[in-house]
Amino acid sequence: NRCNEIIQQAQTESGKLLSVLDIGGGFPADYSEQIDISRFCQPINEALQQLPDHIQVIAEPGRYISAAAMTSISRIVGKARRNDKTWYYIDDGVYGSFSGMIYDHAQYPLTVYSDIPELEEAVIAGPTCDSIDVIAKDILLPPLNIGDLIIGEQMGAYTSASATDFNLAKRAEFIVINRGDIAEKEHQTISA
Repeated sequence: NRCNEIIQQAQTESGKLLSVLDIGGGFPADYSEQIDISRFCQPINEALQQLPDHIQVIAEPGRYISAAAMTSISRIVGKARRNDKTWYYIDDGVYGSFSGMIYDHAQYPLTVYSDIPELEEAVIAGPTCDSIDVIAKDILLPPLNIGDLIIGEQMGAYTSASATDFNLAKRAEFIVINRGDIAEKEHQTISA
């Protein structure tokens, strides 16, 4: 609505006909709760309806589009007992793929696979030995072992852009999978 006022003011006061409005980003990803994007965009769409017809609107919904495009698979490389909690050290951290925790305050959904029903209070930390390289504190996990996997979801937005090789911890390797190719191969295997 404020942009519409500025567009009208520019035309009235200076005769300039503005033609493009970039509404920017800020479209959310589903990090911890299901996002109803239609509901989220409702006030935006209502305001856009008030713009003059000649205005071209562009947006930057990068996070909303790209977050789900990447899954992180980390391996537990160390384990310790500290202050009555099990600490699991993984081969990735906030200086790597989880950098969005620092820069964007993102809380990536984490998954572990285990048949053990018992849960214990745990911490998941990165490999750098830096005090802020902590992925999750005070979470309940089944007992895990070195070599077990930690799966991070919604990792496609800005995670690799700000990753570093801090303390010689190498950045995550990317493996590109075209799910369409996988579905086609599965279909061929099933029908063979």
